[in-house]
This record gives sequence, C-alpha cells and structure tokens, in this order.
Amino acid sequence: CRPTTDLRMLVSLLTTQLQDRQARWDAVNCVAAKFGACKQEMRQFAANLCRGQIAASLLISTLDEWLVMSLGAAFGEEVVGVVAAALKHAYWVQSAEAMQAAPDHSLLMLLRQHEVPEVLRMLKEPTEHGTSVTTQLIHAQVHKCYLTVAAKLADAVKEGILAAATSAENAVESRSTAILHVLRLALQRRLKCSGTSVLVTSLPSGKGSVFDCGDHGPSLFSVHNDGSLLLNVPRGLLARLDELSSTLSPSVAWSSTMATRTLDVIRNEAYGAVDGIVPRCG
Repeated sequence: CRPTTDLRMLVSLLTTQLQDRQARWDAVNCVAAKFGACKQEMRQFAANLCRGQIAASLLISTLDEWLVMSLGAAFGEEVVGVVAAALKHAYWVQSAEAMQAAPDHSLLMLLRQHEVPEVLRMLKEPTEHGTSVTTQLIHAQVHKCYLTVAAKLADAVKEGILAAATSAENAVESRSTAILHVLRLALQRRLKCSGTSVLVTSLPSGKGSVFDCGDHGPSLFSVHNDGSLLLNVPRGLLARLDELSSTLSPSVAWSSTMATRTLDVIRNEAYGAVDGIVPRCG
C-alpha cells in the first residue's frame, strides 16, 4: 500500500509543478499576452497613420518609437542573460547543500549584531530568508556586469543599424523591407537573447506597402550624410540611440529587480534546486 501512496504523491507533485510551469509560460506567450505586450506600439502606429504619415516618415517614426520602447527592456534581458550564464555553473546554483553556508553566515552576522528578533523571524520564514540571501549574491554580479552590458548592447544596436542601412542603400528595390530584414538578422546575431530579445520580437515586419519608400531613393538610407537631407533613417535612429544609451545607468531599484529576475531564471534552469535553500536549523 505504501508504494502506491508514494506513487500517487509523486504524480500529484509532478502534475502540480508541470501545471505551474505551463501557467507561467502561458502568461507570457499566449496570444492575449502577446497582443497586450504590443498594445501601446499598435496604438501609436495607428495614431501616426491617422496623422497622415506615410512611407518614409512613417518608417522613421515607427523605428524611433520601437527603439524608445524596447531598448530599456532589452537591456534588462541582456543583463539577466549574462548574469544567469555567469552563475549557472556556480556550485550553490547546482546544489542546495552548498548554499547552506550563506544563510547560516547571514544568521551569525545578525546574532553578532544582537538582532535576535530578526533572527527568529528569519527562522520562521526560511524560504524568504533563502531568497533574500541568494538575491544579495546575484545583486553583486548584476553590479559587476552592468556597465559592460550597457556598452555592448549599444554597440550591437549601432552596428545592426549601420549594417541594415547599408544593405537598404545598396538594394535595387524594396529598401524599407531590406532595412528591417537585415536589422532583425543583425540583432539576432549580436544579442545574447537572439531571436527572443524584445528588440527583435517588437521590430516591425515590413511586409506590405505601408513602409514603401521607393520614391525617396537610396539617400534615405545613406549612412554618409552631411545633415542636408530632411529625411534619413539611420541618422535619426543613431541620434536616438545615443540619447537612450546615456539613460542606462546603475540604480538600486533597477539592480534589485534584475537580481530577482535572474534568480527566477536560475531556479527554472536548476529545476528548483535552489528552492531548497534554508538555514540548517530551519
């Protein structure tokens, strides 16, 4: 009878965990979630059309808004990806037992500071304590790579814009389609998140004739311009990129958010190993 009971418990546990994983995936990847994520972009695109923007002016406005709305989110994705990759081979990520020393040390430090009430509270909430300690460890890694990731992201986007603009300038036809296609491929190659990056998933497809810039000629996409052209796609994008890159500066609140997101990624990749981190006496 006991083996049957154990088997039922195992099946129940696996079912619950699989349903939880499916629910988390659906919350981000279902059709409704995808539409909700780009609702603001679709509203702005419709507003631009209603204002009479067409062809080149519409393409420039759309790409400008794409960069404004996606660069910050992409930066967060890149930081989480870099930190998770840097920590995935850490012993405490793969073994809950190896992590025991960190919560223990945390409790000892509190005892030395005579913070007995806080120690008792932590002992009553071992999961919260373990998460707090782990997040602090990740927080240090986030700060360590912050500026490096910001610089690499800006360089990757700049190189992608230049490569895409050059391709469009040299194209015989469908230049607007060419710049969007090459930009998408360039970002996929250069970004750690590749095709899943918000910069890639939110980039307009360029299908149809709504962005058709055939009447403007190749100068619209020229990367070598003296500023005399009223409309120029790469010039506006690069100027906006410089402006936005300066805002990617460290902040305590942002770093804490990134540490929490990284912990979620590590927990998923470690199949819950770090969920077992608790004080030895917990």
